[in-house]
Amino acid sequence: MLQCRKCESEIDYSDGDPVKCNAGCQSFLHYECEGMIRDDWKKKNHATRKKYKCEKCKTGKVDAQPEMEEATNQNSMEGIKRYLDDMEKRLQNAVYNIKQEMLEDNKIIKKEVQDVIESIGFANKKYEEMEKENAVMKEKIKELEERTKTLEGKASDKNEREEDLQRIKSTQNEMEQYSRNRNLEILGVEKPQEKPQENVREIVRKIAEVLQLDNFEAEQIEMCHRIPSRNTERAESIIVQFKSRVHREEWLEKRKKKVVTNAQIGNKDNKKRIYINEHMTQYYKQLFWKTKQYAKVKQIKFVWIKNSKIYIRGSEDQKEIRWIRKEEDLT
Repeated sequence: MLQCRKCESEIDYSDGDPVKCNAGCQSFLHYECEGMIRDDWKKKNHATRKKYKCEKCKTGKVDAQPEMEEATNQNSMEGIKRYLDDMEKRLQNAVYNIKQEMLEDNKIIKKEVQDVIESIGFANKKYEEMEKENAVMKEKIKELEERTKTLEGKASDKNEREEDLQRIKSTQNEMEQYSRNRNLEILGVEKPQEKPQENVREIVRKIAEVLQLDNFEAEQIEMCHRIPSRNTERAESIIVQFKSRVHREEWLEKRKKKVVTNAQIGNKDNKKRIYINEHMTQYYKQLFWKTKQYAKVKQIKFVWIKNSKIYIRGSEDQKEIRWIRKEEDLT
């Protein structure tokens, strides 16, 4: 049972922790006895409560020794009893304080344990995703090997062999594109003339800052580099490979809402736009260009790429969406 030091009546703390003089006499008090509103005490955080002193301790040092001397000088059982009662109250207060500190420590330990459990769960999930991707790749390789063996064993029907070759090429194209599903291609980043040497990772970091990718970290990148261009008048593209496809999708989502220019990443007065695209193979880049030419002729309004696949749709009112996998689909 806790007692208020001032009025010596019992404290009911079912409605919250009572006021405690943590930095002084270690006594407990009613909110009213300390001249405090209950909500004011509840708003104080743990660190503030630790430094709190009651009004008595603010104005004068509390010392138990004079009380003992006074009780002894009175030479009466009543005085000694009062002293012992007071010491019992202080002991109760000290025990309560220790319990509160243990509770706070337990909360911190539980949170740290929970964080570790969540980190392990996240790592397991990523491992399972990698296992699934590897299984898909193995199946496709196995299928390719089987088709190749079948093709080698055939000695008739030229048309059939050509169809098999076409299917194999299609499978190879799909596999090559699948291997890039964690990649981005950044186009239009020009090299400043005054700084021929550059840090590509720093360029990527600046672009992430412009896109307001608050969760971006350098550790998310597996590798990044420029690739040579046949057109010497055009800036070399930057290829960025992420450790997780999730991070690439975050970039693709943000690029829809922000326009990035060379000036924003440090190339002064250069307002040329920077484009962020999925990293497509040469085959699919050519197919995408042919699809756009086809769309112009057929007055098809929408042509786009999503998850390395090319889609078209005639107009806003048309619900049908076509997936273009090869040039023969453009009919």
